[in-house]
Amino acid sequence: VGVDQDFRRHHVTQALGDLVGAGSVRVLGHQIHDGRALVGVEQLGEFDIVTVAEALGRDLHFKQRASDQGQVADEVEHLVKEYGVETVYFEDDTFSINQEWAIELCREIIRRGLKIKWQAITRFNCISPEFLDLARDSGCEKLTFGMESGAAKILNNLHKGLNKDIARQGFELMKKYPEIKVALFMMVGNPGESEETVRETCEFLDSV
Repeated sequence: VGVDQDFRRHHVTQALGDLVGAGSVRVLGHQIHDGRALVGVEQLGEFDIVTVAEALGRDLHFKQRASDQGQVADEVEHLVKEYGVETVYFEDDTFSINQEWAIELCREIIRRGLKIKWQAITRFNCISPEFLDLARDSGCEKLTFGMESGAAKILNNLHKGLNKDIARQGFELMKKYPEIKVALFMMVGNPGESEETVRETCEFLDSV
């Protein structure tokens, strides 16, 4: 609020240029605590960055440039063998935004016989039976879905390629995988929010 639009445009554009120039996905590092590890995985994906879109007044998209899944598997294997890590949290905004990439990583974990439990963040429009089969078999115990709202107007305003029908289908699909816990990221106060849209969100969540 009160920030000059040209100032915002310059600095956001500069930040995006730095991201694009950074190259392919890479493992950012890890943190270990009590047998659990957080592995940072940086991906550039084809999706709307809503906060930036709000700043510039338009949608911005990136094409994903995926790294070798073996690099991520190497990090996980190192954590398991050297530190006895049993649970891994993949720190990635949308782990399966490129499902082919995520599927191959799951296959690599299975191929190496890495007996871990893992968690990640994704979206209902970025999952499929093939991905979930392999996620479960490779040790996935929890997926957190960035849904943000259950109101049609708000979901449309957020430009995430997600609507209530897709979310409902996602909930139904996840019921077939009881081994994988489901969590949600929800927000109140999105652009266009009102008492009516908050009520619609609560009603939607009650219905699923």
